[in-house]
Order: sequence, then C-alpha cells, then structure tokens
Amino acid sequence: MSDKAQKTVNTAPAEALEKFLIPTLFGPWAAEVVERAAPKPGERMLDVGCGTGPAARLAAERVGPTGNVIGLDLDPGMLEVGRRCAEQAGRRVDWCQADVIEMPFDDDIFDIVLCCQGLQFFPDKLAALREMRRVLKRDGLLVASIWRDVAFCPGHLAISRALAEQSGTKPAPMPPFSLSDPDEIRSLAQAAGFGRMDISSVRKVSPFGSASEFVDALAAGAPSTRKALQSLDQRKKTAVISSVIESLRAYTDTDGLRLPMESHILMARP
Repeated sequence: MSDKAQKTVNTAPAEALEKFLIPTLFGPWAAEVVERAAPKPGERMLDVGCGTGPAARLAAERVGPTGNVIGLDLDPGMLEVGRRCAEQAGRRVDWCQADVIEMPFDDDIFDIVLCCQGLQFFPDKLAALREMRRVLKRDGLLVASIWRDVAFCPGHLAISRALAEQSGTKPAPMPPFSLSDPDEIRSLAQAAGFGRMDISSVRKVSPFGSASEFVDALAAGAPSTRKALQSLDQRKKTAVISSVIESLRAYTDTDGLRLPMESHILMARP
C-alpha cells in the first residue's frame, strides 16, 4: 500500500472495533482459537478475515522470530489499524489485502489457518473454505470460531428484540449468527476437502460496565447495530436501551454486566 493510499484509508470503523469490541467480545475468542491451534516456533500461519488482527498478534508471539504470521482482510482500514497495533505491541505480522476466495498464496504453504468469527460473513463460504484448504499443508490445521445461534448470546438477542419492537417489525436475522448449525458447518468443511474434523461448543463471558455500555459498544463497533439505531429517533433509541437493560438484568451485578456468549470451534485437517 502506498503512502498516498494509506492517507485516504478510512480507519474509523476499525478503530472503533479495536477500542470497544476486541477487548470484550472478540479478544477472548481470538485467544481461544490461538490456544486451540497451538502454533509452534518457526511455523507459518495465516489469519483469514483478520480484522484488526487480535489472533494474528497473539500467534506472532508463539511462532517467534523464526516463524511467520500473515493477517489477510479485504478492508484496508482494518489492516492499517492492525499494523499499528502490532507495531505498538512489538509483534511481527505481515499484512495482506485480498479476498478470501482469491488468496495470493501458493498451495500447501501454511501450517495453520485461523478464521475468527469470519466464515459466517463470507458470501461464498464453500469457496472460502476451499481456498483455506488449498493453502494449508497436507498435515496442516484449520481452526475457526463461528457463533452459535443468537439464543446462546443473550446480549445480541436482547438488542434484536428491542430494535424489532421499536421499528414495528419482526426480529431481523443477524448475520453474525447465520452459520449456527454445526451440521451445516461440517457439510461445508467436508465439501471443501477437509477429511478430519471436530466441532465443539464453547461458552465465554464478556465483561461490560453495564448493559447500556454494551449497547454503546455495539453501536460504535458493529455496523449493523449502528445503522439500526441511527434509523430511530431519540425516544425510540432510549426505549431500546431501557429494554436491553431490563432483559439483561439477570446478567448484571455490582461488578457490571457479565454477558455469556457461545461459539462453535471448528478444527479441521485435510
């Protein structure tokens, strides 16, 4: 990326994601995926749909100076913020702007491919998995996290219901939870050429200062929530926040909001 191109990149969405949602919602899952992948010194690893690269940064420490970690994303703003964060943390990560279905890598070159909460967003999931399979070594490992149904993520469920109530519509499907069926995940992975796989469900708790802070974090870092809230007048926005606070009261104590979320973890080999 040229200096001129860097100056025109919109990094605001990536900066909001890194500030508000990586520490709470995505960072713990990035750590889980890296821990499951267990990268070793000297290994070569690819983080697909890396966003600002929380998993890539963690993995870079594990593979050490003799290894190599590449973070791949289509959004140059995410890569720019990821590069900045990696440099500040002293982590060596290479960055690649490319589409997951047209990755500019040779066959069979990565020991590990990670995909943290990205697969459900790819328009052609099978093509994306086939590309991940293509660039993996024959004894390589894919580790992907994919949210379970929104019913297992009460914070997002509360927001979905509150927004629907105020807009006078039925709760809209939420893209982050669109690949929640483990049988569908397994079928896609098999069709992409993965022969050995395991899918498990994991529960984690995300901390927020309050339910209101949770709504604010999603409004800042999640484009779909931000757009939905912006379509409402102030009275309806206030009603949404009040509804979410009431719905999440069972998860709130004197320390704030402790929000459970569940995700599938796919571990697959060619």
